[in-house]
Amino acid sequence: MVVDFRIMSIGKFARKLLGSNFYKIAKYYKEFFFHIPSFVEILPKFPANTTILDVGGGDGEVLNYVLSGNPTLKAVLIDPNDNIGGMISTSNRKRVTLYPGYSMQKYKESNISKGYQFVLISDVLHHIPEKDRDRFINELLGLCLKDSTLIIKDIQPGYVKSWLSLFSDIFISGDKSTKLISMEEITKKIRNKYPKVQVTDTGLQKKTPPNYCLLFSNFK
Repeated sequence: MVVDFRIMSIGKFARKLLGSNFYKIAKYYKEFFFHIPSFVEILPKFPANTTILDVGGGDGEVLNYVLSGNPTLKAVLIDPNDNIGGMISTSNRKRVTLYPGYSMQKYKESNISKGYQFVLISDVLHHIPEKDRDRFINELLGLCLKDSTLIIKDIQPGYVKSWLSLFSDIFISGDKSTKLISMEEITKKIRNKYPKVQVTDTGLQKKTPPNYCLLFSNFK
């Protein structure tokens, strides 16, 4: 196979070059921007045998940490990409159901589930083009039940590391549409649909800035 490296992002080039070693090296690269154990520490307590829906979880690294910290938790991971879940450990893999190639709309239309008490979306929203964000958020809210807790993790603008993460997404990952979305902006967008939604700031931004994590509940 001939690969045209001129049109390939640095990230895709590294994946081709490193093969199975890509995930090991990528792990250390990601830790510079986001200390995942700190994220797991601030998450709400999951009742025994609960199932969490991870939207756009990609390689499953964040979900893997969440599962490791919650031995009875099960998960469903949906992502439009075909290659997902590569960072989920063998011990956790049996508790995860993967749906590669599934958008939120496709998943909902498939009637696979009637809903989940917990829905997680981590570092996805800033990749959604601004013109598509309202539609995307409405689809996300459509996966939530009245008593669901929506867990949104993303990156707050205004920090040096925020700028570096943006640079990384645009020039290394090759995602030209990336633009950070603040806590205030995402809260406003969700309250446009659910004015009485309850919002909880988990304090992640104080532990590992510029990362933030908000919990949204009471979708009535």
